[in-house]
Amino acid sequence: MSKTRTRSLAALAGAAVLFTVGADADAGITIDEHGFNALIFGSVHYQNTDFEGRLAAGGSVFLQNMAIGSKLANSSGARDDLIVGGSLQWVNGQVFSGNIRYAGAAALTGVGLPGGSAYQAPAPFDFNAARAQAEQSSALWSGLTITGSTTVTPWNAITLSGAASGLNVFHLSGAALAKAVSLSIAAPTGSTVLINVDGSSASMKNFGFFLSGVEDRDILFNFYEADTLNMSSVGVKGSVFAPFADVIFNNGSMDGSLVASSLTGTGEFHHRQFRGDLPQIPAPGAVATLALAGLALARRRR
Repeated sequence: MSKTRTRSLAALAGAAVLFTVGADADAGITIDEHGFNALIFGSVHYQNTDFEGRLAAGGSVFLQNMAIGSKLANSSGARDDLIVGGSLQWVNGQVFSGNIRYAGAAALTGVGLPGGSAYQAPAPFDFNAARAQAEQSSALWSGLTITGSTTVTPWNAITLSGAASGLNVFHLSGAALAKAVSLSIAAPTGSTVLINVDGSSASMKNFGFFLSGVEDRDILFNFYEADTLNMSSVGVKGSVFAPFADVIFNNGSMDGSLVASSLTGTGEFHHRQFRGDLPQIPAPGAVATLALAGLALARRRR
């Protein structure tokens, strides 16, 4: 399988990584600085919080007391900030800067749309194709050679140290991450940090992040085996790539973006797209492109 290296498209001061979707899409989506906080292949059940960026879900979506797109420029109806491939039920909230696009039935109660409108149309890309590419990418990244060092103290403080100016690759035990009391990440400014995490059932709970040099926008956690991921009482610094996982995220925040199978909870997503540089698998015959919140996708079903 050939590997190519794709540098991200311009987004904000950095970049958004190109995602090609092999599907009969009616149009490609260029996110640029208006990136998705989450790409969810299945269902979403979320409440009492906000996505500062955009949200796309391939299945049914239930939202209550939610805000979407609060950190995005007003598109005056030119951009879809919530894309739903199934049915949508939303009670109370607002899409600040764009539209709601839904493929199935929709029931909206007390939802404001000052920067757009709600309309019914098929999803602009194939979520199943996106899922397949995402799963292939996760597998590719999980096999990259480890270049950084990982230290776990007896009291479960974890330190990841990398010296490469380009890509720093780490492997972290899911069992160690589940018991972590802190996670320190040190790598050169401008470098990319890839953290491959093993285990079918993963968690990130009750610990703090400490960054040296590297920024949150250059960090990606790849949960390449996880069927479930539980995050709570944690402020995640970086993006999370878990294409196989049903994610529960409560009482926390993420400075980054999420790719997952499904999403439930109350966790807050801040508008901090991944801009790192990762190897990709080209998608033959792709007809649409999705510059997704800085996340490079190209995966194979497990």
